[in-house]
Amino acid sequence: MSNAQTYNVYYTGEGIVDRKIDNQLIRSYGTYFRADIPGLKAGSYTVKIKPVISGVEGTGAQLPAL
Repeated sequence: MSNAQTYNVYYTGEGIVDRKIDNQLIRSYGTYFRADIPGLKAGSYTVKIKPVISGVEGTGAQLPAL
């Protein structure tokens, strides 16, 4: 979203439900953001990405993790 200051990122899978990743793992590169989720064991995961606008988390998108 063009007006988001940052994003909250959550992952679900392999017995974990909606675990938020640390803000330090979400980086802005000007025209896009990147979120890293280190240390996951092999398996199937989904990732939720929610924009944060003026300190308020909005609704976001859910997609399979790559």
